[in-house]
Amino acid sequence: MIKKIFVILFICIGFTTKVFSYDAEKISISNNGAYIKDVNIQELQKFYADLEFPNYLKPNDNIYPRVFVKNIPHDYAKMEDKTLRNELFIKMLMPLVIKVNQEYEEERANLEAIWYGFQEEKDFHELDCYYIDKLAEKYEIANPYKDTRKYINLLEELRLRVGPVPPSILVAAAAIYTDWGTSRIAIKANNLYKARNWYSEEGLEPASDDKDYRYKIYDSLEDSIRDYILKVNISVNYTAFWNARKTARELQEMSGDIIYGKRIDWAFALDNNLSNYAGLLDYTLTFYHMNYLDSAELETEYDFGD
Repeated sequence: MIKKIFVILFICIGFTTKVFSYDAEKISISNNGAYIKDVNIQELQKFYADLEFPNYLKPNDNIYPRVFVKNIPHDYAKMEDKTLRNELFIKMLMPLVIKVNQEYEEERANLEAIWYGFQEEKDFHELDCYYIDKLAEKYEIANPYKDTRKYINLLEELRLRVGPVPPSILVAAAAIYTDWGTSRIAIKANNLYKARNWYSEEGLEPASDDKDYRYKIYDSLEDSIRDYILKVNISVNYTAFWNARKTARELQEMSGDIIYGKRIDWAFALDNNLSNYAGLLDYTLTFYHMNYLDSAELETEYDFGD
């Protein structure tokens, strides 16, 4: 007999505490959040309902719960109601998008701290140089100098490149690349942006006869999002986006305004080989009111009880 281990979830709603049980092999829970894998649509929707997470836009004052879905449900593509399916896609991705963006925002904050320190002291500390070197390697930035000029130049380039991508663009691009999560590479490879391994036997074979590449296989949807943001911050194809984001940041510092993806989506024209990609991206952002996603936050900690 196969024994299933269940986790107990206590949810406080108003003055009432509700108790739910879940398969521990599919849902693991801690104060850092709930991590969900290998569930079907019914199980995922039930979990969302238990958490009172019904809305794909502006849930709970636009604060998303720390519910992190590892992979798209195997029966997701069979959903008949496309509107509900697309809304579920946004609900699955948004906590992941915000979580990963926070990592890139932290890197940027560290770079800004180093920059302001240099402005005051006119020199770099040893640990600052080490951090700059590590990020320069990560973002594939080279510099010919060996003295202080090296770190000044690297820091300036890193400050341009490193940072989050507006959540609305990340979600809309994933929707376009995967037909709202129904594509083979999304379901079988957790690949949301058609990332490829060129001239390699490693990965998921394309459905076409093209044998020059394989689609990357990720352990989770979160890893796919993280890799895509890294690509955006590395590839010179996104130079227009880097500069548009820089301008948006400067306006944000002056006015406190949100960096909306719809204002800079034009800079993603080279992100996809589709001739009308920029227009399709703009349409998706507009039709699903994704501007709300750019001001969304993630709960700092979720209290799932003892």
